[in-house]
Amino acid sequence: MGMKFCILLATCFMATPSFAETFTSGPQRVSLLELYTSEGCSSCPPAETWLSDLQNSNDIWKKFVPIAFHVTYWNYLGWTDAASQEAFNDRQRQYAASWKSGSVYTPCFVRNGEEWHRDGKLAANEEKIGTLTVKTTANQEVEVSFQTGTKADYVVHLAEIGGQVETKIRAGENAGRTLRHDFVALSLQETPLLQGDIYVAKLTLPPFGKNAPTETGLVAWITKSGELTPIQATGGFFAK
Repeated sequence: MGMKFCILLATCFMATPSFAETFTSGPQRVSLLELYTSEGCSSCPPAETWLSDLQNSNDIWKKFVPIAFHVTYWNYLGWTDAASQEAFNDRQRQYAASWKSGSVYTPCFVRNGEEWHRDGKLAANEEKIGTLTVKTTANQEVEVSFQTGTKADYVVHLAEIGGQVETKIRAGENAGRTLRHDFVALSLQETPLLQGDIYVAKLTLPPFGKNAPTETGLVAWITKSGELTPIQATGGFFAK
């Protein structure tokens, strides 16, 4: 069976879904769009507004899946971003190293593991990767299946996300502003997929606090073991 490898990167503050919900990608590749951002960065709000506007796209969740990772390295300016996590810094630095860049910055978009400047194609391509399905259950479990014709060692990454999050900023570069966040990552865990007729895994959501965002959901993506590049993704917000 192998040993399950799971890392919980933060204490999350969303409510646990009390019903079954299923998100699925379909066989064609769905792009994972990551934004690295911070409430302490004065140039980040326009990028977050652009990300929020993707909710109006017909292609969201079907051809691309968005997620915003809040980093901690601007917290020293006087405002601590409550959603920021050191682990997200590390994730961005791993990307920067893969691009042979000596620095990280915000706002930074990453599409399918590559630095992206909103000047290229966002939607998925026609490549058939395999179908990723994520199902939540009432007992805080998440069942993952990946149906693909390509054999490899695969890992699933699962993030809880929050939407319609508003924060009044009282210090730092954005002092006096009320910022709106959508698709914000609240936690992240990963585990290898076990191979059978299809690749499968089970993960358990952590217990959550009472201060849930207005919207809550999940984002999941697949990588090959030891690699950063997402090859398939799915997700969505839980039904209200």
